[in-house]
Amino acid sequence: MIRAILVSRALLVAACVFTAALPCAVRADGVGVILMHGKNGTNRPGSPVGKLGGDFKVDVPEMLWSRDRDFDKTLSDAFKEIDAAVARLKDAGATKVVIGGHSLGAAAALAYASQRG
Repeated sequence: MIRAILVSRALLVAACVFTAALPCAVRADGVGVILMHGKNGTNRPGSPVGKLGGDFKVDVPEMLWSRDRDFDKTLSDAFKEIDAAVARLKDAGATKVVIGGHSLGAAAALAYASQRG
């Protein structure tokens, strides 16, 4: 069941990202995208998640589990960082936000969705 949810979330993000030529952080229909890297990953331009962020200009925050941050804060703090990314997209005109990630980033996206709705 969890695998199916993760796959469906990944497909939703992929559909949102790849079916729209995102000229800015928010699609014309008001959908914004946040992608989170996996454990010890990075949001740098050469990384898999960073490449998507660079190509499509989605919000790709560096999370507390990155190789440079080494779990420097709590999960509650991570949720606040995701809240900030949501706020940035909403400030850019998003009316809906899709949140997804790779590896630990996907788990964090599901945890965030369960807490924030």
